[in-house]
Amino acid sequence: MSSDTCIGTEDRSAVSSGIDVGGNAMPPFVAAYYDAYLSRDPDRIAAVLHDQVEWSVTGPSDQFDLFGPRRGKEEVIEAMVRIIPCFFRISSVEFEHVLGQGDRVATYGQVRAHQRDTGRAIRFRFTHFMRFIDGKLIVLRAITDTFDAA
Repeated sequence: MSSDTCIGTEDRSAVSSGIDVGGNAMPPFVAAYYDAYLSRDPDRIAAVLHDQVEWSVTGPSDQFDLFGPRRGKEEVIEAMVRIIPCFFRISSVEFEHVLGQGDRVATYGQVRAHQRDTGRAIRFRFTHFMRFIDGKLIVLRAITDTFDAA
C-alpha cells in the first residue's frame, strides 16, 4: 500500500490506557513519547520530538511505507498520524523490559493491533532504542518482528 493512497486521519481515536509497563519503571519523558504516539495527535507528537529527530523502523520499506528512515518532525509526524494507521490500528502496547541510562532508553514488548484492510487481530514484538535530549526524542531505531505477527 502506498502512503499516497491512504490518508489515515479519519480515525484519530487513541488507545485509552493501552500501555502496560508490566511493573517496569518508565522515565516520564519516555511515557510522554508513547502517550503522544498512541494519541495520534500531531500537536502532542510535535511536543515530544526534537526538531532534528531521526526515526527509523527496520523492515521491507520497498513493500510497506511504514518502514524506513524519517528525518525531522514533519516526516515522523506524517508516519505516526497518516502512514502507520493505513496498515493497522494499535489496541495495546505491553512492555516486558524498559532499560534506561541517562538519556538513552531501550524498550522491548508486544503490540496488539487490528489490520486496517481485514480487521484481523494481530500481535507482534518490538524493540525500540531511543535517545532523548531535554526530554525530547532525537533518535529512535525500531526493530519490529512482523514475521511473527499472528
